[in-house]
Amino acid sequence: MKSLDHKFIKGPVWCEWLAKASKVGVSPGLVGNALWFYVGINNAQKFKIDSMVRDITGLSRQTISSSLKRLENAGLISIYPKRGSYPTIHLHREKPIRSNPSR
Repeated sequence: MKSLDHKFIKGPVWCEWLAKASKVGVSPGLVGNALWFYVGINNAQKFKIDSMVRDITGLSRQTISSSLKRLENAGLISIYPKRGSYPTIHLHREKPIRSNPSR
């Protein structure tokens, strides 16, 4: 397992999305948190995941795969599989997130 020292989720993070992912299940909730990490480091809603998702979640590749499918069935993500490799993920947001919300 790679060191996760100095790793953090860069915001803004849509907490309502995370709550929905957690309601799908514990493992999908963990994978959902990891996906937001990828959103932050890629500054994009569509990104390719890699083995770091295993380091972040502590889950097996099979559990990650099944969790991704459950998140997709819940309408939170789209999966673009690639044979023999980790997939590309498109994270769906129902509401736009403004970087400077008015007060």
